[in-house]
Amino acid sequence: WFEYGENKPKDYTQAIEKTILYPEKLAKESNKKIVVFLDEFQEIKNLGILNALRENMQKTTRVNYVISGSAVGLLAQIVGSRKSPFYGFFLQKQIRGLSEESAEKLLSRTKKKRITIEPSVVQKVVQKTRGYPLYLQAFGNAALDLAFLKKTRKIGDELFDECWQRMFEDIYFHFQYLEGELKGKKRAIAEAIALDAPLSVSAISRSTGIPINELGTYTNRLVREGILEKNNSAYSFTDPVFEEWLKKSKQERA
Repeated sequence: WFEYGENKPKDYTQAIEKTILYPEKLAKESNKKIVVFLDEFQEIKNLGILNALRENMQKTTRVNYVISGSAVGLLAQIVGSRKSPFYGFFLQKQIRGLSEESAEKLLSRTKKKRITIEPSVVQKVVQKTRGYPLYLQAFGNAALDLAFLKKTRKIGDELFDECWQRMFEDIYFHFQYLEGELKGKKRAIAEAIALDAPLSVSAISRSTGIPINELGTYTNRLVREGILEKNNSAYSFTDPVFEEWLKKSKQERA
């Protein structure tokens, strides 16, 4: 464990330095090889330690690193930009959502609690979530809670909407965090697309009042951050469930 005082930058720097060195030290002391997974790596970038981290990674003999994150565009910059200390350092692989078969296996775990989610409901969930594991897991948990509440052993089409809403409530803070990352013109653009996706640049401009010659700066940022994707000159959300949340949030405030 490393502790530091919030008002003591020196202690903070020392804690970071010790943390970077710790995996190799542990590997040597235990005489084992270690794999370190660093999730949401784009957040680590904000610590300002990428150069030091890269330098240490090059020196390690018993430690391998895997990085991942939800901001696909920013990660691509970190590992793909010639100006980045991690340029060419990692093999890159983009992970898509689970297949319908894999999603069905995940949701079938409710059977251990003697609760069955009917195949038609599984198909709806996979379609609406694009197989995103967080939402599949959250829906499964919501299904268990709802089945207990309704005193039933099956979650069928008649309970889908109620279960879906329960899932939203269960992971409320996840959506709050994502929504909190959107500010100013980025938020206006995201809300416009959420209300009527997909949208072209001209349609976004009409909806938000932001001049077309300014839009590129903000849409590019949203793409880099993994919020939006661009297909055939139109923008839509990479995460359809967050899109639904943002749409509801906007409509409730209107």
